[in-house]
Amino acid sequence: MQSFYLHWHKDQYNLFWCRFNSELLKDPHLTHSMHTFRGTYDFRVTGIYIIWAGIDKRTNLYVGSGVIKDRFRDHLTKPEIQRYNSQGLYDSWATIPTNTISINDSPMIR
Repeated sequence: MQSFYLHWHKDQYNLFWCRFNSELLKDPHLTHSMHTFRGTYDFRVTGIYIIWAGIDKRTNLYVGSGVIKDRFRDHLTKPEIQRYNSQGLYDSWATIPTNTISINDSPMIR
């Protein structure tokens, strides 16, 4: 079994967890750009993530893996997650190569 040191992303000031809303999809950390003599190529970030509601009393809503930006876009439309919006929705993710991901997506709520 391979071990990893995970860096869990926070907001742009690295002070607080990311708010889970549509603004999150603009986060530049969700894509990597590579510049070559032929142009610029954008790569989608893969890894693991967690979405939760609340700060003091947290409710874990979802743990998953894959292309983070795509997965977040999907979860932003899910009523089972959005019903917790009044408590404040938050997320974090850790970047890891796709071929090392071996967890199953796990909704924490039903």
